[in-house]
Formats: sequence, structure tokens, C-alpha cells
Amino acid sequence: MSERSNKQIRLAKRPVGEVQHSDFKFTESALPELGENGILLQNLFIALDPALRNWMDDFDGSYIPPVQLGAVMSAVCLSRVIESKNPDFPVGTIVRGLAGWEQYTIAGADGSRQVPGLEIVQVEEGIPLSYYLSICGVTGLTSYFGMLRVGQPRAGDTVVISGAAGAVGSVAGQIAKRHVDCRVVGIAGSAEKCRWLTEELGFDAAINYRETNEMASALRDACPEGIDVFFDNVGGETLDAALLNLAMGARVIMCGTISNYNNDVDDRAGPENMWQLLVKNARIEGFTVAYYGAEWAQTTAVLSQMVKAGELKHREQIVEGLDNTIDAFRGLFVGANQGRLMIKLAE
Repeated sequence: MSERSNKQIRLAKRPVGEVQHSDFKFTESALPELGENGILLQNLFIALDPALRNWMDDFDGSYIPPVQLGAVMSAVCLSRVIESKNPDFPVGTIVRGLAGWEQYTIAGADGSRQVPGLEIVQVEEGIPLSYYLSICGVTGLTSYFGMLRVGQPRAGDTVVISGAAGAVGSVAGQIAKRHVDCRVVGIAGSAEKCRWLTEELGFDAAINYRETNEMASALRDACPEGIDVFFDNVGGETLDAALLNLAMGARVIMCGTISNYNNDVDDRAGPENMWQLLVKNARIEGFTVAYYGAEWAQTTAVLSQMVKAGELKHREQIVEGLDNTIDAFRGLFVGANQGRLMIKLAE
């Protein structure tokens, strides 16, 4: 292996509230030699998801073990195989999987040819690589499975989406609108985002939560017949307001709860209006996109075709350089991002 230096960001301490630079440590070290069946990945793009905030907490009850203190901060990355002793992953292969906030990642270090969670990406002509972490990647897949499998919308349903201008919410709304023929209402945090939802993506209405003193009333006005499907990325007060406006037999999709991520795991209040599920014969169901991992490849191809056909629009915000990772991540929690947020490390 040629000598390379690997820059990394490690978790130095458990964040309390909003993450700070002092919660992390920048390190640089030489890469070790590849072992049997080892693969050296050059990370091209790092996905910055709000859920990473949960991975920083010392809590074993999540769907992924917490990042250990002193370890490289984990994240889903799009990477290129640049050295390989594993015939299943030849040099030049583009892969997607759990890596970290670092320039390079060594996979298959235990000697096994099986590399759990590492997926070979079949890159299609006309699809930029970054799309495989956004519209044709985890966010697009989350939108697709969350809306169609969990929400099960029907033509004519009223669908409401919180965090609607985000990477997941914006695509979920388009799927409900254009491919199921639902009436779609989005909740977002600025007038510009609301205009984008209605004028560019085809949402029927949008609510600016920063200009709304009473979300339950705003939803009642926007959804006079009630909410049939609520795709929730926010939780907290927004979820409580939606629960008060459910239609009979409504489905609530629990995709994310970003309003709670900066709170201690022991101080995350649940919604007060869960009793409305009983009154409206409704259900609430959470999901993670990893549950549908066996279908990722075929669904990625479906999303790629939809993008090529102009059926789905999305936004990406690409920030260059590992040094900017922490500031970019902090911006997720104040609505500073526009669509899918990624760190670009290499061409």
C-alpha cells in the first residue's frame, strides 16, 4: 500500500444539547497495511443526517450502537475502492455504506470476504455520483419506503409532511402527489421553502411554522377534511398538532424527531395527544430504511429512472472539505441546510 495520511474527526465527548466543536477531535495518522480481503476506501461524499446526533449519545436502545468515545464519527458515505485484496470489490468500484468522518476507511479488516453494510453502487450514465447519497440513495429510499410501504396513501388522501423542504420530506411529498394523486400539504421553516414546495414541487399548500402561532389551527385550515397520512420528520409540538387533526383511519409515519435530538435521551417528552389514535381508529408506525435493505438496489434503479424522467426534483447542499463538517452538521438543527447536506472530500 502506498503511504497515505488519513485525516479523521473523532468523538471526544458526549454532546450536551447542541453539538460543539469541543465535542470532537481532529486527528491524522498513517494508514495501516491491508489485511486479508481488506479494502481501502477513499470517501468521496459524507452524508450529514440529523439522526447522527442520536449516535453520539451513550444510549444502547437505538437501531445502531452509539459511537464510542475516541472513535471516528460514523456516517453513511459514498466511496471508491482504491486498493483491494478482496475479489468481490475490485479497484474502481463505487460503494455505499457505513464509514465515517474521515478521508479513508479500511473495510473487511477481520479477513472475511463478507463486508456487512457495504453495497456496490451501479452508477448509471447521466446520474451524478452525489445523487447516490441523496435522491437515489438513503434519503430517496427513506422517502419511498416510508410513504408507500408504511403510509400506504390512496388517491384523494390528504397527506401532510413535516420537515417538508428537507431531503426526505420533499421527495416523500412528490411521491404522494405525482404517483398516488394525493392532496399534499408541507410544513417548512421559511417563506422561500414554502414557495419551493408549492411552485416547484407541486405541493397543494405549505405552512411556514415560523410564522404560525397555533399549528393545530393552521393544519385545521389547510386540511378541513382531516389528515389521512402524516409523514413526520420533526416530532414534538408539530406531531401533537397533527394528532389533533387526524381523519378516521389515519396513518402516522414516524420517520424522524429532529425537534428532540438535542435533548437528553431521558428528557424527551412524548406527544400528549396520542389518545387521538384511539378516537380516530388511527395508527402510528415508525421505521428505518435499513429494514428494507434487501430492496435497496432495485429501488435505487427505480428512483434513478424517475429522476431521469424528470418526475422527481430535489436539492443538494454540498460543502467541501472535512474541516467544515462540524459547522455544516450544526446547521441542520437551525434549518440552515437546503435539501440533502453532504461533505465532499474528493472528486
